[in-house]
Amino acid sequence: MAQSVKIAMSLPNELLQEVDMISKKSNCSRSATFRKALQMLVQKHQNAETLEKAKRIYHQTSVFDRNLSEKFSRLSSETMPTCQSQGDTR
Repeated sequence: MAQSVKIAMSLPNELLQEVDMISKKSNCSRSATFRKALQMLVQKHQNAETLEKAKRIYHQTSVFDRNLSEKFSRLSSETMPTCQSQGDTR
């Protein structure tokens, strides 16, 4: 882990009591509990950003695929010979 830096923060007493209870149950220090919680928050934020990027890419791909499909359909109907079944007497 990188070099640690001490910070000061203000919390409602009830929240601090909850953190202390979690720390005790987890057999971790208060600092370790805050570190883990902040790491989880950062990871959640990074995951949300990645998901948004993926959604944009998939949307662009689906628009491109739809346009390509429409163009191919139009082109193929203009250039491909029509098929006739053997029983067709037209």
